[in-house]
Amino acid sequence: MVHEKQNIMVVTGGRADFGLLSSICDLLDCDPRVKLIVAATGYHFNSELGNTIDEVRSKKYSEMIEVNLDINSDTIYSTSYFVSAAILKFTEVFQDRSLHKILVLGDRYEILGVSIAAALVGIPIAHIGGGEVTIGAFDEFIRHSITKMASVHFTGHSDYQRRVIQMGENPEVVFDVGSPGAENIEEMKEQLLSKTECEKILGMNLTRRSFFVTFHPETRSLEQTTNHFKELLGALDSFEETNVIFSLPNADPNFLEFIKLVNIFIEQKPDFRFVSANFGQKVYFSLLQFVDVVIGNSSSGILEVPSFKICTVNIGDRQNGRVKGESLIDVDPEKDKIINAIETALSSEFRLKLLKSKNPFFKPHTSKNIVEILVASPWADNKKEFYDL
Repeated sequence: MVHEKQNIMVVTGGRADFGLLSSICDLLDCDPRVKLIVAATGYHFNSELGNTIDEVRSKKYSEMIEVNLDINSDTIYSTSYFVSAAILKFTEVFQDRSLHKILVLGDRYEILGVSIAAALVGIPIAHIGGGEVTIGAFDEFIRHSITKMASVHFTGHSDYQRRVIQMGENPEVVFDVGSPGAENIEEMKEQLLSKTECEKILGMNLTRRSFFVTFHPETRSLEQTTNHFKELLGALDSFEETNVIFSLPNADPNFLEFIKLVNIFIEQKPDFRFVSANFGQKVYFSLLQFVDVVIGNSSSGILEVPSFKICTVNIGDRQNGRVKGESLIDVDPEKDKIINAIETALSSEFRLKLLKSKNPFFKPHTSKNIVEILVASPWADNKKEFYDL
C-alpha cells in the first residue's frame, strides 16, 4: 500500500535557527514519507548580517521558497512590522500549498507571525525550544505565545518540558529531546577545522589568548542596552595581547548601532580583532576549540559552548531564567565586574572545574527523535485542548 507523502514545511528566520534546523532538514529531505518545503524568511535577506539566504540556498533542498519581508530597520517598531508582514505573506504562502504540518524553532518575532498565520488557517505546528525563560528579552512572551499555538513540543531540558506542561499542554505531546545545537557539536567534532585553518580564516595567531564575543541588544531595556555594550567593550579593551573575535548581534532593535560600535572597536587593533556577520556553524564550532572564554549574552553560550568545556561569561539580564551549567559565570553589565568575571574564567582553579563540567542540554539522537515524532506521531490529528494539572 502506497501512502501519500506528508507535506512538511520547516521555517527558518535567520542564521541562529538555521544552524539548529539544518540537520533536521537534511533528515526530512531524504525521508520517503515526507515532501519537505524549506521556507527562508526574516533576516536571511539582510546584507548587514551576511545575506545568510545564500547558506540556505547552498543546501539545495528538494523545495525551497524565499519569503522576503522587505523590512530593514532596527527600531522598536520594526518588530511589529515584521510580525505583521510575516502574517500577511505566509497566509498567502499557505493558501498556495496544501501543508500537513509546519516546524518552527525558538522565539523570533518573524516566527511568531508565521505561527499566527498557520494557527489561524488550521495547519498543525511543531515547536522546538518551548518552556525556556529569558527575562531580559521580549523573546520571553513570544516563545510562550508560540507554545500555546503549537500542537507538539520539543524541549531542550526536563525543566522546560515541565514548564510547557504547566502552561496547559498535554504531556503526551511534550518531548524532552535535548538541544539540536548540542547534538550538532557531537556529530561534527570529527569534521571541525584545525587551528591552522581557523588562523587562516581570521588572519590572526590563535596561540595567543583569545575571546569569542556575541552581545545582543537587551530588548527589555532598550534605553540602557547600548551603555551595557560599551561597558563590555571597555572591559575587553583592558586585556592586552588578546584576540577578540566578534559575531555580530541578532537583528533586534538597536542592532545597527551595535554593529557600528563593533567596527570602531575592530579598527583600533585590527591585528588582534576580527568580526563576522555569519561564521556558519562549522567555522563557529571550530573556533570554539581554540578560544579561552566566550563572552556576551547569546543563548549559544548556554546551550552549545558548554560542550567544549570552556567558560561562558554571561552578561546582563537577557538570558536570565534559563537552566545553566557549571561552566557559566553570570555578571552584571559593568566594566569592572566583567573584567573580574573574565579573570575568574581564566584562572587555573576554574579551568580545573571546567574539566568535570557537562552540557545539560545534550541528549543523543535529538534530530532523529524530532523527525520521527514529527512524521510518525498522530499528534497532528488530535484536537488541541487545555491540559489541567
